[in-house]
Amino acid sequence: MGIYIKTLVLLLLINFCRAIDLNILLSTIEPSTSPFQEYVDSFNHYSKQNNLDINLELKSMTTENFSLSIENSNMMFDSLVKKKRSPYDIYIYDAAWTRNYCPYFIDLKEHLDKENINLFDKNIISQLSLCGDKLIGMPIKLAYEVLYSNKALLEKYDKEVPKTWQQLYETGKEIIEQEKAEGNVGLVGYNGVFGDAEMGVCSVYELMYSSRKTCDSPLPEFTSPEAVEAAILMKKIKEEVSSDDYFKYPIENTVGFLQMGNALFVKFFVHPIVFMIPNFQYKMSNLPGMTEDVTGTILTGYNVGILNNISKEKLKSAMEVIKFFILKDTQKQFVLQRMIISAISSIYEDDEFCAILGDCELYRDPQPIVKPVDVAKDFNQYATTFTNYFYEYLYGDKDISTALKSMGDLTKIYKVDIDTKETSIGLITVIVFSITMAIMLSSLLLLIPEKNEKLFIFLPKSFWCLVIFGILCISSVAFTKLGDVTSIKCHMNNILFSIGYVFIYTPILFRLLIAFPEENKISKWINDNKYIFISIIIFINLVLNGFTLIKDYGVENIILNEGENFQKCDMDKKYSLVTKIIVITYNVALLLLILVLMFVEWNLKHSVKDLRFIMSSIYMNIITFGILSIFSYFNIRNYKLYFGLYVILVYILSLVNYITLYGIRILLPKLINKDDIDILKFRYSETDKKSGNQYSMSCDPTSIMSSATTTSRIATRNQTNSLFSRALEYHNQVE
Repeated sequence: MGIYIKTLVLLLLINFCRAIDLNILLSTIEPSTSPFQEYVDSFNHYSKQNNLDINLELKSMTTENFSLSIENSNMMFDSLVKKKRSPYDIYIYDAAWTRNYCPYFIDLKEHLDKENINLFDKNIISQLSLCGDKLIGMPIKLAYEVLYSNKALLEKYDKEVPKTWQQLYETGKEIIEQEKAEGNVGLVGYNGVFGDAEMGVCSVYELMYSSRKTCDSPLPEFTSPEAVEAAILMKKIKEEVSSDDYFKYPIENTVGFLQMGNALFVKFFVHPIVFMIPNFQYKMSNLPGMTEDVTGTILTGYNVGILNNISKEKLKSAMEVIKFFILKDTQKQFVLQRMIISAISSIYEDDEFCAILGDCELYRDPQPIVKPVDVAKDFNQYATTFTNYFYEYLYGDKDISTALKSMGDLTKIYKVDIDTKETSIGLITVIVFSITMAIMLSSLLLLIPEKNEKLFIFLPKSFWCLVIFGILCISSVAFTKLGDVTSIKCHMNNILFSIGYVFIYTPILFRLLIAFPEENKISKWINDNKYIFISIIIFINLVLNGFTLIKDYGVENIILNEGENFQKCDMDKKYSLVTKIIVITYNVALLLLILVLMFVEWNLKHSVKDLRFIMSSIYMNIITFGILSIFSYFNIRNYKLYFGLYVILVYILSLVNYITLYGIRILLPKLINKDDIDILKFRYSETDKKSGNQYSMSCDPTSIMSSATTTSRIATRNQTNSLFSRALEYHNQVE
């Protein structure tokens, strides 16, 4: 029995002590696995020295073992990352594509000490490794381009390394002309790297970024004066210092210029291969800018990260690998061997280390900008179209302003606001609507003079205020279309319409209910509790609209191949659509009730003109609301036209409601004769004989419903139970 126990214990110890094997996958378009194999070898050596019992093995997808384009490489890597069970534990990937992998990698901030993370340059981390606040990778190799200047030629003509594009142009032109005069016709002035789409888009972004006014300024707009000036100067360099062929020369063949020494200025990566060139005669410096203190280069590199579906037992070991890779000593080792550029900026501040390395100033602040892979869903298509526009100017005769605008339009989202830089429609809208709304609001002062009481006697003064407030709500919809399209603005667009509608028609509903031709308990309760009734109707509307805010509204990008992109609200979300239908149903129910009551009271003399004004308002509302409801489905491809038509419809809707419900009453004396006005005044001013109180606009307008006229209406009613017959009977009454 004892031998079995010993054997079992021995097996358990063997299993417990067994080293953990980790697989690391490298995805790169470079032909070599260096320096990543060196990272792996160094860790395995470190693991043995420290008895970590972790074996790390590198698997790679490179151009040597796969025939990969960038697009296919990304697709293959994506498929492996997204697998529920992956054969790989750690991934080394192109940091430019970090945003694509946000959901699939663990947040390293939860497993690394802040001190380790803070060693790395914050700007580089933010551009290459963060997804919002989530740190999904750590940069273990950086790559960017610099300017290589031929020291021999510069010394020959007593010239300095250029710090600006203008200096490069002037120096290059002078030396090229002098060398040609001496018979050196094969000298390359500058290679440009404006060839294939991927490198071309990087070169354009570098040029634009180097044209900003200060080193702290953001990337300027492509249509800015700075961008135009930089593009014009680059074409000048191409035509007078270089040529089309050299500007289009593939970046992978550029190292030949450096080996042969037959180029004056060369743009190329900081690459280990250049340090292996014998008798290397080039000095490296940051790329030029439009001013001496401004430069710019596309920042790329490689991150190391861990998939979030890794097992717990392997996670701890994988973190040991990450911690080793990002150790300052590990980074310094590979920097000194010229294998990497490190994101730990303090390495290049160490004077003793820099005395050995040299050129530390080159690495301290290259003023990088990340490769623009996130500006469009399909980067490859974007890069092709983007560079085609620029090359039509650089190698052709297209107008520079047109070319730059087309380039910017690929990703720019146009909007209408009060800034008149793009269009003055927004400012005109604000002015017109503000003036109109001010006039509507100030017209409430007409309720004050006693001589106007007979004109507004249809509703109490406070209810006219509600009507005007509703009209102003609808007018305010136009302001939700200004500026950026956001979820809350899309919600407010619908809510303002709905609230405006309720505030306009609830007072009218109240008036129709209390004037019902037959005395009833409902009308009496509403008459006695008018503010409670109004509040209930409005409160229900607000609650229903509140439900629509639970889910964010969708925003649709209208992307145009040849045109100006814009955004509009998208109703595709099921919840938002359902809640909107509920709100519309509620409002339609109120409208139907109003229409039924209007039919019943259609021929009553004391309200005949009011009802016709209201019906005009309803007709126009139905038509305009109908157009607005389907407006977002119109295939309008111009953002100015889309905005203009929408606000015009809103303006018409607001104006029609104001004129037919309120403004027309100001003109009422001119539309009907004096006798009719006296009749109206008499009808609305009848006294409730039981209470003995005279009706006034500040009091309840409903004394008419319990007056003697009600008795006469009931006395003449037919003895039929048909609702339709009774409605017709009421409809035909004139008293």
